[in-house]
Amino acid sequence: MRLGFELLSKFKQESSQLRNEIDTLMNQLIKKVEDVHGEVKPEIYGDYKQLKNDIRQQRHDKEILLKNIDTLKKQTDVQKEKVAFCDQRVQEMETQVGMIAHTKCYKEGFEIPPTEKPTLEKLVTDTFMPKNSVMSSARLNAKSSQDELRPAAVLPRQHHNTEHE
Repeated sequence: MRLGFELLSKFKQESSQLRNEIDTLMNQLIKKVEDVHGEVKPEIYGDYKQLKNDIRQQRHDKEILLKNIDTLKKQTDVQKEKVAFCDQRVQEMETQVGMIAHTKCYKEGFEIPPTEKPTLEKLVTDTFMPKNSVMSSARLNAKSSQDELRPAAVLPRQHHNTEHE
């Protein structure tokens, strides 16, 4: 029986020896991991701080750019309103002066429907003197005072010969 007890005690010694070696190796491993972490941590921490600062700066820049965009949108809207107002005023002035671009004939085309045969006076009046214009007011005043407005004689275009003999 001694042999069994001896083997059992030898097994216990070897197992405790292996446990001690495992504990020693584990402590060495933990120490080495801590050393690596201690050596790398300052670089990682520095990179982390730089990343945080970059993110903060980008947020600040973004806020400034968004404010600039809002300001530009407001300025653009104000300019659009001013342009629309000026365009309306120009159209009113052109209508008062009798600009051809605001006449019915110009907008719809200069073609005369076959059923309608206007006189030369009507054609000139409709084309060059739109309603509510200064020219049409003068024409109406002239008619009301029994003065006839006669269109100026329309002379055919003369083609000048530019060739030298």
